[in-house]
This record gives sequence, C-alpha cells and structure tokens, in this order.
Amino acid sequence: MRLAIASALVAVLAFTPQFANAALPPVPGVPVESTLNVQGDGVVERAPDVARLSAQIVTNDDSATLSTSKNNDIYNRLQSALTPLGISGDALRTAAYNVVFIPHPPAGLPPAQQQARYGYVTTRSLALTISNLQNVGKAIDAATSAGVTSVGGVNYDLKDRKSAFRAALGVAMLDARQSAQAVAGAGGLTLVRIRSVTVGYQYVPLVQPAAMMRAAAPPPTPTDIQPGGPISVSAHVDVTFAIR
Repeated sequence: MRLAIASALVAVLAFTPQFANAALPPVPGVPVESTLNVQGDGVVERAPDVARLSAQIVTNDDSATLSTSKNNDIYNRLQSALTPLGISGDALRTAAYNVVFIPHPPAGLPPAQQQARYGYVTTRSLALTISNLQNVGKAIDAATSAGVTSVGGVNYDLKDRKSAFRAALGVAMLDARQSAQAVAGAGGLTLVRIRSVTVGYQYVPLVQPAAMMRAAAPPPTPTDIQPGGPISVSAHVDVTFAIR
C-alpha cells in the first residue's frame, strides 16, 4: 500500500475571545475558548482485487415463448462457460429482465426509422463479479461465445472499501494535526484538545471501457484486459482544536 498526502491546508485562528465561538453568546464568569480550524487530506492507493462486468442478452421472436426460450438457452450456455472460471451463484446475477412486444413496422417504412428488433423482445441484463482478475478477459470471451448480445465496461473495485477509507482517514487526521501543530508553534500557542471533526470521503473505482462485442463475431484471439493502475481512496477532515 502506498500513501500519498495532499496537503491543501486552510487554517483559521481565533486569537481573541470575541472571535471564538461567535455564534454563541459568552457566559458570565466562563472564559471563551479560542479555536484553530485546520483541514487534512489523506489518500490511500490499493491494487484492485475484484472486477465487475455488465452484459446483456437480447432475443426476439413473434412468439413470446420462443423469445424467452432463446434467451434462456443463451443464459444457460453462459452459465456453463463461466462456472469453470469460478463465476457462479451470486457472482452471476440477473440485474433486470423484461419482455416487451414491438409491432412490426408498416410496409415501406425507411430503414432509418425501423427498430433493431420486432415481435416479443426479451432483454436480460447481467452483472458479473470476478474475483480472479486473470479471468476478466476469459469471462468476456466466454460471454461472447455463448451468444451474449453485448458486454459493457469493466469496473475494477476493492472488496473491502471500508478498510481503505479508514487508512486514508488516519492519514488525513495526521495531516490535520501536523498542520495545527505548525500553526500553533509559529504563533506561540498550545493545542489543548480536539473540539470537533467533520469527515469527507471520495472513492474513485477504475472503469476500463470494453468494446461492445456482438455474439455473432467472437474475438479471434483471447481478450486480455488488465487493471490500469491502483484505486485511490481519499479522506478529508475539517478539525477544530481548542488552543491557549
């Protein structure tokens, strides 16, 4: 794991009581605490350990039964092809399924105005989860060979996002504390305690587009897709210190 700290710092120091806690009226006999507000940023980079892939099976026929049967046949072939790759059960989910009837167009309708499919059109949208990243290309080839209509982009991800975020959060808090210490030291002040912390989070998965591939034209050579780099998980904190 590699750590990178982006130090975009904003420090606001309340040197006098009249500027500290301005939103709250002072209580007689109780000293108003001065505060120092700082920001901290932390970034954790980790190699992806899971890939997610979308695919669609679209079939049509003038018979609703035949349309759904064609779709099921392709899906069954896909299941058989993916099982040896360890992609089965929850790793191959049907995200959406629908059957709609599209009437045939009137005679003489220009080709540009015609639909791609007519009759009963069955569409099954699939979500694949691939734990072994070496099998991503093999899964794409298996899908196209089975007759899948299209394959979407590959989304590389982390199985444990929370762990990466907690690590980035620790870096961000360290960044904020070091900034506060620098400002306080330069001003001859002392950090007393943390009064409040606000946390922000940013997660950017790797999305690697995959060309839409028709089942009728499977790739002549095995598909080789590798992650483009690590996944960055960022944390941001706004920390308010009490000072004296």
